[in-house]
Amino acid sequence: RVAELCSLNYEHVNLLDREARIRGKGGKWRYIFWGPYTQSVLARYVRSVAQTERKGALFCSYRGTRLTTDGVRQLFVRLAERAGVDLPDGAPVHALRHTFAHRALDAGVDALRLAQLMGHSTPKMTMRYTRENPRRLREIHRRMFERRGMRV
Repeated sequence: RVAELCSLNYEHVNLLDREARIRGKGGKWRYIFWGPYTQSVLARYVRSVAQTERKGALFCSYRGTRLTTDGVRQLFVRLAERAGVDLPDGAPVHALRHTFAHRALDAGVDALRLAQLMGHSTPKMTMRYTRENPRRLREIHRRMFERRGMRV
């Protein structure tokens, strides 16, 4: 969530283990994780901004103030324009959560663990992110029956 990213403090980040503790909706704490590429970019960013300049906040604007949700959205739109990427209408940053959910399901993550990764209280909330498109469902159906050597 963008608000969680904006409220992330430096002391909640463990760069060595590639994880951070964030306060989500309802004030509940949970962990987020990232991969090696994000790790290298984040480590470079942390080294480039003196801790005293960021006043506890991990991500700051050029003025040294905590990054806002609107600031992240504006930055996201500008970067997409520069890269020539068409963003979905509505909430383009939030679309990343849908992409994350679909990639997790494609990788075999079960709904209960996906709910935990996304910071949802129940798998029912997670299911809102996982509506499949017909092309993906067709592929799942094909794989189910190919493995068994069945013809449908």
